[in-house]
Amino acid sequence: MHAFIPVSSQVGSWLAGTYNDQARNDPRHPAASQVRVHALRDLDRLDEADRQRALTHRAVDYATDHPGYVGEVVLYNTLRMVNLEGARWWRAQGASISMPRWASDAGAYGFYALALLAMIGALTADARRAPRWLWLAPIALFAAVVIAGSEIRYRAPVEPFIVLLAALTITRWSRIGVRARHASARALSWRTG
Repeated sequence: MHAFIPVSSQVGSWLAGTYNDQARNDPRHPAASQVRVHALRDLDRLDEADRQRALTHRAVDYATDHPGYVGEVVLYNTLRMVNLEGARWWRAQGASISMPRWASDAGAYGFYALALLAMIGALTADARRAPRWLWLAPIALFAAVVIAGSEIRYRAPVEPFIVLLAALTITRWSRIGVRARHASARALSWRTG
């Protein structure tokens, strides 16, 4: 493309798909990234590198002109990425990659269980003993995509940290179970001994 592209050439499309009137006023999924934005068609004539640069500038200009909308985008995208916008959203996401409806539902409900275990795990002493920088990683990863990304797949880099927190809960429960079994065995041996 005869241009410096550090990672991907889609940043402009990604941002401009979200920061426009069409996405902002979408009645079904407000602030969700749009694939085809009518107001950006005039840029189709440009080569890819110039088009992506122009799209990025338009998105940044839009966000600057509508600062409150940035907050709306973050709110709606957070709800979408944690499956709180509802079944219509996660099923549409699944259908976009040819996933059957039952699998989309199972993934969403499985995430709810995992997230609940992770929230409990975050309250354990083990989570508090972990270095603070460790927990900055998922926050930074999530913040990097929530500003424009509305697809559930964008939470994938954060999911290992959710699993770690859920594992803390399960480990804690298993320790409590082991202690309870030892205590009952001691009590039983004391009574019979």
